Amino acid sequence: MALQTSGPISLDDIRQELGISGAISLNDPEVRLLAGKLSGAISLSDFYGKFRTLQTRTTVYTSDTTIIVPEYESVAITLLGAGGPDRDEGWNATRAIVTGGGLAKDLIANAGGRGRLGTPSYHSGYRQTDEGDYYYNYVTYGPGIRGSAGTASGGDQNITGGGKAGDTDRHRQDGPGGYGGKCVLTRSIGTSGAPVVGQTMTVDVGNGANTPSVTLDWSYYVYS
Repeated sequence: MALQTSGPISLDDIRQELGISGAISLNDPEVRLLAGKLSGAISLSDFYGKFRTLQTRTTVYTSDTTIIVPEYESVAITLLGAGGPDRDEGWNATRAIVTGGGLAKDLIANAGGRGRLGTPSYHSGYRQTDEGDYYYNYVTYGPGIRGSAGTASGGDQNITGGGKAGDTDRHRQDGPGGYGGKCVLTRSIGTSGAPVVGQTMTVDVGNGANTPSVTLDWSYYVYS
């Protein structure tokens, strides 16, 4: 809600608009931000019609990058780990990881495992034909088995198998890849383990099925 556009304005009105408690003065940095007067003379009339809103900027990374931690109030970092390959694929899925930026520990979402061959069944028998007796032995396999689910670590939520799905089963015996892990970290500025403004953060998205990703939701105040 914006401050009034006419009439008297009090420090208490300003405190309520900023959503803070305790004593404030016109020279407090946050108060000056609201007034749009970062330096110089300031008065209560500078606050007519001013307001502060919380906005969120979302960035989704699907390839490796480095970023500088911006000014923010809170951040949610979500890693969706790679899905694994099916049994016949020749490639390896790799984990998603976020490091640096003042984080207390690395954020990791491991990739799903490779699909596996179905359960074997062994068969043997005897058959008489015009050409003579015939003995046979063979093996068949049940439906392919999905690969193991990827794990995660370092976040407030570390969900096994919560990431991207693996390669799908193309043949009855060809087990699909496992789901990647999911890691979520949510922090307010200045709290333990939160990113530090101005520091470099490294984002390694990893490789795997269904485009693994790292999403950063930065919430910040806009003063108008």
